[in-house]
Amino acid sequence: MLKKNLFGDTEAYLIFDDTVINKKYGHNIELARRQYSGNEHQVVHGIGIVNCIYFNR
Repeated sequence: MLKKNLFGDTEAYLIFDDTVINKKYGHNIELARRQYSGNEHQVVHGIGIVNCIYFNR
């Protein structure tokens, strides 16, 4: 259903946003890795998340 709506409608959008949740003191957290944070403008220890939002007017 999403494929039909997304490619058949010129007013539909997929919006992607990536973020890093800083886990400065969470070195035992399995998902936490060193990665660049645009908010901090440096490499931090954190969890990377990608959000995908489907928007249709």
